[in-house]
Amino acid sequence: METIGLRELTHRTAAIARRVRAGETILVTDHGKPVMRLTPAAPADDAMARLAAAGLLIPATNPGYLPEPVDTGRWTGEDAAAAVSEFRQDRT
Repeated sequence: METIGLRELTHRTAAIARRVRAGETILVTDHGKPVMRLTPAAPADDAMARLAAAGLLIPATNPGYLPEPVDTGRWTGEDAAAAVSEFRQDRT
């Protein structure tokens, strides 16, 4: 694993990003102390598959589907605070 300084990363960001995208791992240091490790990102599909396999994600049954908007009626101009107050009085 190659080590580069923070200043070099700042000046050569695009070139370093290309190397990481190609599969390299690079350790970035600040005054000789490690501050981050740049590694290629895992494809999003792999991450979702791992989460689903671990039971942490339930895949969508119909991806991309959006239901039709529900018509909630028109606003009557009533003050929200007054409507809440009226609702609370009806419950008591």
